[in-house]
Amino acid sequence: MAAFSPLTTTSGSKTSRAAPAQRGAVATALPEDLRSATYAIAATNAVIFFICALVPLLPAAALLLSHRQPQPWQLLTSSFTHPSLESLIQCVFFTYIFGRVVERNHGSLATWIVYVLCGAAAAALAWWLLPAKSAALLSSAAPAASWGLFLVGIGLPRLTKKPLEVACLLPFTFAATVSRYSPLAGLLAHEGAAQGQLVHVAGASLAAMAAALVLGLVEGWREEKRRKETEARRQVCVLRRGMRAQAACPAVREAAAREEEALNAMINAASQAAAQIGKKLL
Repeated sequence: MAAFSPLTTTSGSKTSRAAPAQRGAVATALPEDLRSATYAIAATNAVIFFICALVPLLPAAALLLSHRQPQPWQLLTSSFTHPSLESLIQCVFFTYIFGRVVERNHGSLATWIVYVLCGAAAAALAWWLLPAKSAALLSSAAPAASWGLFLVGIGLPRLTKKPLEVACLLPFTFAATVSRYSPLAGLLAHEGAAQGQLVHVAGASLAAMAAALVLGLVEGWREEKRRKETEARRQVCVLRRGMRAQAACPAVREAAAREEEALNAMINAASQAAAQIGKKLL
């Protein structure tokens, strides 16, 4: 039995090394829809909506943010729950458009973090500012979460680079998002003007600005790291070339010396032959 233990260990190590490669190959072979965080977020919203509509034991009221009796888990679940089909369609559309931009620039994990963070911040600010006993209203943080994806993907990074693009998309996205919170307008007023419909958008905007700042710092750090790695590889290449040149110098000198010796031998032989021919002629 002991004689077979090294073989077993070797095969086990090979299997353990091959497992991540196989998992990576399987993940690469999956369709793009199944590998994209944007599609996963949109699918999660749709699945939860239809489950709440078809399963009586899981009503949407338990997952949406209740302004009369809010629950801690609703800070998360309200980002994926919708009170109507129109809200779901709008959220899926905005998530697809703006989430793909965030995913392309920052990756899948950042897309999930931005969506969940903006939704939770919107729900938390609504929980804090909107009166709890004024009305038995429910709200969804999903429209605010998709608004956060817009700010992180397009609104903030392209504000100075492509201001016309931001100016075209900002009013439409803002108006569509605020319209989803129009039933909450009367819950908060400032100088006689209703402000309740802006609470979710404000919370998501604050979270989006914080996320954009952090992602910008991370991207700057990664860019600096890539620059240093590129510079280090360039220096290594220059050093290797210098070492190869130094190693090649003795061989080059020896080859030149051999060629010079051969040329001198040919010249000496030719001069001796010419001298002998001259003696015979004379």
